[in-house]
Amino acid sequence: MKTTRFGQVAFFLLCTLPFSVQAGDNSARWSDQQLDAYSDMQQLISPSAKSPAQKVRELFPGQTSYSLIDIKTALNPAKPSSPTKLIEDHTQNNPKQDGTFSTEETLRQLNMYKQASGSSVDFAWALTQFFGVQDWYKPPQIAYVESNVDKAPPRDPNTPEAKKAKAAAEKAAQAADAARDAHVLAEVKRKKYYEAHPWEHFESGFHLPLIRSSWRDVLTEEDPSQSLGGPATQKDVVGAKLSYAHDAKAGSDTWSVSGAVILPWQLDFSGGGLTPTRFAVAPSYSINRVDNSGNPKKNVDSALYRVGIYSDWIGPNYNALELRAAGVYASDTGGHAQLPGFEVDIEPRLNNGVVPLGYKRILVYNPLYDNTIPGSTDPSVPQINPSLCDVSLRAWLHVEGGDVQDNGTTWDPTKGEFFRMGPTVQFQLNFPQNRLVGGKDLSLNALYSYLAAISGSSAHESYVKLSVVLDLYNDAFNNRKVAVSADYQYGGLNFTKENVNVFTIGLAVKF
Repeated sequence: MKTTRFGQVAFFLLCTLPFSVQAGDNSARWSDQQLDAYSDMQQLISPSAKSPAQKVRELFPGQTSYSLIDIKTALNPAKPSSPTKLIEDHTQNNPKQDGTFSTEETLRQLNMYKQASGSSVDFAWALTQFFGVQDWYKPPQIAYVESNVDKAPPRDPNTPEAKKAKAAAEKAAQAADAARDAHVLAEVKRKKYYEAHPWEHFESGFHLPLIRSSWRDVLTEEDPSQSLGGPATQKDVVGAKLSYAHDAKAGSDTWSVSGAVILPWQLDFSGGGLTPTRFAVAPSYSINRVDNSGNPKKNVDSALYRVGIYSDWIGPNYNALELRAAGVYASDTGGHAQLPGFEVDIEPRLNNGVVPLGYKRILVYNPLYDNTIPGSTDPSVPQINPSLCDVSLRAWLHVEGGDVQDNGTTWDPTKGEFFRMGPTVQFQLNFPQNRLVGGKDLSLNALYSYLAAISGSSAHESYVKLSVVLDLYNDAFNNRKVAVSADYQYGGLNFTKENVNVFTIGLAVKF
């Protein structure tokens, strides 16, 4: 099927792209159909969460054709030019760290790489020009030399080759400056276009559905500070979960499913004053179901339909405040229970070096990580995580109210109105690319909430959930993962106050 699709797209491209277009001809334009054809084929070659066509149309809304300059501006953002020396001499001294290479090993490897690639460039010279004279070198530094050896300054600046290289470097720097200016200009035009076309601005806010462990994980999952070099926010490490177990001795089956499907609509704003930095509206469906054929008393059956509103304000140093509010209709998966209600979350995010809230803090840095080397934007290139162990903490005030009109078959609360308020705290301990589990990410997650009953039933006021997650597949670039998850839940669920005491192991998915 993929081969047929690939052939169809290739045939369309051959038939529609003008043969007279040369590589340097920026006056040519691509139609919508040509852009889609190129994008479809590129997604087959190198899949990503956002296709090339999406990137172009987001930056240049309202157009039906695109110049090659438009396409290059959207798909090839300016990259910073490499400095002459990324780190100073004698900063990586013996004793050599684990996983690194001595100078002798590094030079031998570079010499073999030079022979294998047929290059005539002096790799040893490039190594010292980029990373100085060191006792040992990190793998990313060696890889950088292999990929960028031609960017190193020549030994003799007066040779014809040196002058040619200098001219090429100056030309590349000018091209980078031009690309940055083009991108800034495109952003200004995009803002003015949306100001003149508010309906199209509204339509641009719709996004693909998300699969998460909680309805809360919308704005924190796609935080703009991530792309601006800001601190990393705490993300959903669990995902939606499905598990099944068969007890041959008792002749019983147990299956469970928990998670949320979210349909987000989100727009970003410049912020300032009372204007939020981001605003989102997202209908969602959350389920927490455990079915035990041998012991019905252990069953859990909760289904929540929400229409949530999300907004946050990001201030200086990425300190922020997020507000979440939702109208909720709670029931069971059979539709027998009835509980209309509402909930509100108020969550601060504090970026400080002591106890940050909502942001990760690295406890053990990865000695193989080098922050002087620009990270690749290519999702196919493996990334070295800067952390061997990091911790994050979230805390928010949760308020909920509603009216239990029918408590179904498994809920505990009595009928009538209720109003509850209290804190929720979530803690994560992450071990990225852990060697003990084959280089996979391992995460420990703990959540505790206490909701005091202002009115209504006071049963099961506290809730605890402990999770251990081992990633099987993790695409951090596109925010997708498949993992094995074990969790334990004890206490009263939000809204239904259904009393749970259950341990499950299953497959977790985040999309």
